[in-house]
Amino acid sequence: MPQAALGSHSEWHRNLTTVESDSLVASLRRSRETLRVLSGQEVHTVAAPGGRYDDRVLRDAGRAGFQASFNSDPCYVRSDTSPYRICRIEIRGDRGPSALQAVQSTRFVAVQATSWQMRR
Repeated sequence: MPQAALGSHSEWHRNLTTVESDSLVASLRRSRETLRVLSGQEVHTVAAPGGRYDDRVLRDAGRAGFQASFNSDPCYVRSDTSPYRICRIEIRGDRGPSALQAVQSTRFVAVQATSWQMRR
């Protein structure tokens, strides 16, 4: 059975856009290493807490050794999508469709995009 992929959500649950670059890179490296030691597998992806990121955070994630970054922006992943701007579909246990329905339904993605814009 293949191992599940493991990604970092940062060392802290803070707004990463407010953290100075050198401190952010060091912290992201620590989170990667801690997860690697605990899990026994390499950690290649990161997702910023609260979906708060900017271009600098994405560059710093690359400097910290991450190969990709996930975000909560409503979109579809296309062949020309940067690996540092991979969007994801929010699937929660307290409302909405099942995981299978979410990935099969373009209507759900459109609805989520609308509700996401209303929350921001």
